[in-house]
Amino acid sequence: MKKTRPCGFTLIELMLVLVIIGILSTLAVSAWRGQIDRARRLDAEASLIELAGWLEHNAAASGRYDLDPTGAPTALPFTVSPRTGTPQYDLALTAVGPATFTLTATPRDGRDPECAVLGLDATGSKTATGSSGAAACWSP
Repeated sequence: MKKTRPCGFTLIELMLVLVIIGILSTLAVSAWRGQIDRARRLDAEASLIELAGWLEHNAAASGRYDLDPTGAPTALPFTVSPRTGTPQYDLALTAVGPATFTLTATPRDGRDPECAVLGLDATGSKTATGSSGAAACWSP
């Protein structure tokens, strides 16, 4: 009598493949999530730089940061980043005086503990209150 060899995969082989797929997908999702967070942070940084330029333009017209050319208190033209879509960061003018200002970007969902609150002041000094520090958080 001729013996036939069984065809197919064992349960152990199938489970091993599923474990490998699970590990690879976990790594891919976490890397993808990190890139999404970085892109959101870069958008907030660009918004802070744009607002700093707007404040400089305002100061050139009024002679000071805390008042607009009509003499009214300075109000930012936009306060969220990104300006379209779902806001991820709240932008604020946290300290303003005749010769100085400080802008901040605070993540709405608190999902950026490495950088947390980003800051930019009138001297161009960039800050981050998170665990990574400003050098790691602000793009070069």
